[in-house]
Amino acid sequence: MFTKLSTTGLTITHTGLDKGLERWLQARPKGRSEAESRKARWRSHGPIFDYPLLKHYSGAMSSKNKLSRKIDKAILQYELIEPGDRILLAISGGKDSLTLAYHLIHKQRGFPIPFELEAVHIQPDFPNGADDKSFLKLMEEWGLPCRVIQVPVKERLKPGRKMNCYWCSTQRRMELMKQAEELNCSKIALGHHMDDILETFLMNMAYKGEMSTMLPKLKYDNYPYTVIRPLAYVHEAEIVTFAEQMDFKKISCACNFDTTSKRHPARDAIDTLAINASVRDTMFKALSNPNMRYLMGGDGDKK
Repeated sequence: MFTKLSTTGLTITHTGLDKGLERWLQARPKGRSEAESRKARWRSHGPIFDYPLLKHYSGAMSSKNKLSRKIDKAILQYELIEPGDRILLAISGGKDSLTLAYHLIHKQRGFPIPFELEAVHIQPDFPNGADDKSFLKLMEEWGLPCRVIQVPVKERLKPGRKMNCYWCSTQRRMELMKQAEELNCSKIALGHHMDDILETFLMNMAYKGEMSTMLPKLKYDNYPYTVIRPLAYVHEAEIVTFAEQMDFKKISCACNFDTTSKRHPARDAIDTLAINASVRDTMFKALSNPNMRYLMGGDGDKK
């Protein structure tokens, strides 16, 4: 079989996809480094993976499973990874972060967009369910050793303040940014999936009175880092299935500081609404498809 696919300035053969992309990525004018050449070509062509090529890449190069294709879709549609990126993987040791780590590590070997990975595990000063560090051996087997950083989350609390999930999350995120700076990474990859994004949307509506949620890609305003969520299109149930196939050890947050999380009611609400698997995808689509004509404060409300 010999099929040609073309985008602006790029032609690749079906049988020689790996070699064709490699030649395209490596070709560069004299005096220009490989990284500079790749970035220049990326800018001149724009995102080279238009949907016809995206579909071909997902079928020909990506692993033959739905989860991997969804990760490809998020990476390419939201431009989560660009040539030469150094990405810091936040590894909790749970199913979500390990699923993300497994796929990004393996995509490095054949993904057309060149990128580098570093991995960090943040260990707080209290039991949190990830005390079994067997996942560190797993990361080494995959070829990406994971740093373990001890962070005194509880100790940093000011007198009279109560420990809670928001404080813990904030301290972890600040430490991730410190590690990103030390490791020269401009992006931080988190293991949030579609269910997390939908739950956060409902929580913010119900308890903050605003329509907002986690984004697949978010550039910090005050810091030189971008958070990316390559699992944005992946259902939690798909991750559970993958984790069982890979025999990941099941862990969950075991701290006793906040036992009244509002995420559980939001999760139950989504489970009630999602009478079939496609409902989650439809809800996710709605997040980027507001009809301002029928929203208060929108176009219709002003007439």
